[in-house]
Amino acid sequence: MMQIRPLDEKDAAAFWALRLRGLQEHPEAFGESYTHALATPLGEIEQRLRPNRDLPDNFILGGFNDRLAGVVGFRCDLAEKAHHKGYIWGMYVAPEARGMGLGKALMQALLDKLKAMLGMAQVALSVTDGNEPALALYRSCGFEAYGVEQLAIKVGNQYYDMVHMVLLLNK
Repeated sequence: MMQIRPLDEKDAAAFWALRLRGLQEHPEAFGESYTHALATPLGEIEQRLRPNRDLPDNFILGGFNDRLAGVVGFRCDLAEKAHHKGYIWGMYVAPEARGMGLGKALMQALLDKLKAMLGMAQVALSVTDGNEPALALYRSCGFEAYGVEQLAIKVGNQYYDMVHMVLLLNK
């Protein structure tokens, strides 16, 4: 049975293993490199996953079957004039869990949480151009592309463009 819930420090090892897997298998999909992430101590990951009263609107949701199989992160813009906006980051579903609705369930749970947040009006994300399954998922959730950043990510000698998408929550 699928379960979606916020991650906390007890999930650090499973989260970090899944994150590293995503970075290694799909380096074009993430701004962070596998090599850089690999050097991060688990204690730092535990700290990041602890609930933070100073940043209550920043969180990571995990999707579980029998174990953690998918994640999606959210961070709220901290600037006073931009606090109505946020950014989705780190969306990843393990290959063996794809095609079962976990990605859609993660996105829906995240959007439900955002719609319940007072003052949250807009959420954005970026996705590698050509990642058709991800683009289709985000479009099915109501996201619209507003631009393409050329040469946004460089992995080795290969450049990748990023599609920037936005969803207006009050629409």
